[in-house]
Amino acid sequence: MEAKTRNAIVHNINFALRPGPHWKLPPALERLLTEKARQAMGASWWDDPLQRERLDGAFDVLIGSEQSREALAYDNNLVEAYTFGYLPFHFPKVAELLCNMYLADDFPETVRILDIGCGPGTASLSAVYFFALLGNARGLYGDHRTRYRVELVQVDKNQAALDTAKSLTETFMKSTDVVSFQLEQQMLLEITPEENPGEVALATKPFDLILVQDFFGEQRAHSVTKRKDILQRFMGWLKPEGALVAIEKSAGGRVQEFHQLVSKTVETGPKLFAPCPAIFDNPQGVKCYSCTASVHRSLVRPRFLEYLCKASSRYDYESIDRSNLWCYAILRHKEGSAAPPLPGDKGMFTQLSSLFAPGAQIPDRANVLVSIASQNPNHPGVYKLCDQSCGAEYNYLHVPVGLLVTDFSRGDVLALTSVRLEKEEDVDEGTVKFHLHIDENTNIMNLSKNRQDVSWKEALEGAGYNA
Repeated sequence: MEAKTRNAIVHNINFALRPGPHWKLPPALERLLTEKARQAMGASWWDDPLQRERLDGAFDVLIGSEQSREALAYDNNLVEAYTFGYLPFHFPKVAELLCNMYLADDFPETVRILDIGCGPGTASLSAVYFFALLGNARGLYGDHRTRYRVELVQVDKNQAALDTAKSLTETFMKSTDVVSFQLEQQMLLEITPEENPGEVALATKPFDLILVQDFFGEQRAHSVTKRKDILQRFMGWLKPEGALVAIEKSAGGRVQEFHQLVSKTVETGPKLFAPCPAIFDNPQGVKCYSCTASVHRSLVRPRFLEYLCKASSRYDYESIDRSNLWCYAILRHKEGSAAPPLPGDKGMFTQLSSLFAPGAQIPDRANVLVSIASQNPNHPGVYKLCDQSCGAEYNYLHVPVGLLVTDFSRGDVLALTSVRLEKEEDVDEGTVKFHLHIDENTNIMNLSKNRQDVSWKEALEGAGYNA
């Protein structure tokens, strides 16, 4: 398929996911959740004092679990509250990532999907919705032969969650006729660092896609090394051309832990495919593929959530929407559009604080490898740089007005030679800011120009380091 047609298909899918700047639930899913709420809680559940008390109690527990390192023990009330109150915010994530994967590679017509820690089926619903959109979009552009078949296996340790996932997924799939769908199996299985005998069945018939949404955050009682062992097992259940999509919330230090988990796993062989949020802007570029920076997009409020806000004083739509930060990584066995990251002690880019001891005098100039994170809209020529997900380090690039330098884009990888350094420490806050100033003595090499893949060795050599 020509790149132009593929890009048009992706544009069509993205418009369905977010017709404006915000995500929007598909009408079929909104109707389904509305009807399930009525079935579970009655016709006028939002005015029922008993339902209000039940929902308040459930949301209190869910809110309190956000900062905990212990996995939450879900009962029917918690599964129900999560399904109606939180699933809408997390639903679009897998579909948006699969959309960007499609830019690089097509999916097989029969897609075997494993949803680990499926909960009420959030990731499953998102994946099957994506393939429905993809089938529709391909038909619009003349490909009427491709009809995707989704074979789904769902795993969770909670029977109430599995029951909800089965009901929602099977009902939702009745709203489309462009995807052949089969819920092949549900497994009541708890996955821990110690291999469970029940996992044998998952390894015997490999998968094209493994979805792991908000699973490793609930494994935080275990060390990153033990979580890496779990992730490695998951990678063994993939087909050679398959991919694992891992998504985590960014709250409570989870970004740093997720970054460590992914880095340790990549060191053992798997390859990263475009985990940088800048992939949404320039999906064919080198871009940043070492960082696990947070992504955020608001959700257009579904009408049934207005009733939920009315029913429960503990449910705060605006707060949940604002805090819906997430990070992700796509892991494959084969090389993708991104090259493997640098060794674990370096990350992809120069972490400036690692080069100089705290309180030490820094040199006036240095050679560094950086990536553009964003541009300051109020100060032309000031760019926020990738900070390696290090919460105590903030890096900025300053380009003086009038200097003939091409504008940079999010995710651009820059090799800067003889850039002027300025260090700003806040002892009370325990943070450090590095300001990199470009002047007439600085040599700039944009390694992302022409959207060409650059290996980490080439990037290091371009920045003046020995790989």
